[in-house]
Amino acid sequence: MTARLARFPVRQRPRRSPKKPLRWIQRALALGIAVFLAGATVSQSAHAARQQVLHRYGLEMPKDSKTPFAQTVWRDYEDTGLHCRSTLDGSNPSAVRQVKARMADPAGFAHIVTTFWPRETGGQELTMMFRAGAGPGGGEVKEAHALVDPETCQARLLSIT
Repeated sequence: MTARLARFPVRQRPRRSPKKPLRWIQRALALGIAVFLAGATVSQSAHAARQQVLHRYGLEMPKDSKTPFAQTVWRDYEDTGLHCRSTLDGSNPSAVRQVKARMADPAGFAHIVTTFWPRETGGQELTMMFRAGAGPGGGEVKEAHALVDPETCQARLLSIT
């Protein structure tokens, strides 16, 4: 007797359909369009955010102006006195120096808020609220009034109440 080897059928791989040659281009294009649309949405929201910030300070975006946007915004920024503020706390550094010079304990000075508004005769008025002294109650809240020259940002202290 001859031994017969059982022959098992060899499984063949199923045939795959031929790849579409441009499938990777289609995917890249779809990804590019998605990124573009997301970027357009972000730029629109950035534009809306810029308008909100300008509106908060009473400024407007130019409609059909030949002046560049940055120059228009800076001119409005200067007109409202915002360029004379400290970037740290919004105070006017010149007014703070003058107030500290009049205080008995300058180390107890703590700025609360400063408000600017334009005067009809030119220049700007300033009201600054601050704490004087480092007592147990946090010090006494006082208010200083000054006139500010918008070109030099120098304040002329009028009163402290």
